[in-house]
Amino acid sequence: MGAYGDGYLGGGVHGDNFAAIAHYFQQRTCKNCEQPYSPEGIEFLREEPGVIVVKVGCSMCGRPLGIALVGMNNMAPQLTPKQPLAKAEPQLPREWSKRDAERLAEKPPINYDDVLAAHQFFASLGADWSRKLPRIRKTNRVKN
Repeated sequence: MGAYGDGYLGGGVHGDNFAAIAHYFQQRTCKNCEQPYSPEGIEFLREEPGVIVVKVGCSMCGRPLGIALVGMNNMAPQLTPKQPLAKAEPQLPREWSKRDAERLAEKPPINYDDVLAAHQFFASLGADWSRKLPRIRKTNRVKN
């Protein structure tokens, strides 16, 4: 495997990003031999818009870790004081009907406490929870 020190991305913004990625993986250890990943085991493969692709493997035991796609956010748009931030419309679930959207869109989103309360409620129902459900009346319909 070619190392990042063998002339791959020698500097500048992209080289600095790759060096940061290599540093990150050097702080991790191989699950097979428990040795830290070395620069020789970290290979730059390619760069795509906003992403650097690297191949990582252990140079001690030869076991591959895999391919890593690392997102880079170097091209964030610069806002001038004249550009107000647009308020994003909340994303509603696609399966909601128009009626659901009108009825629920202004409700606050579910939070951690709501989920916890729901779990506590279901846990309090006990094993015979089905008897607490409303009974559905069966009607005998005559077919003509």
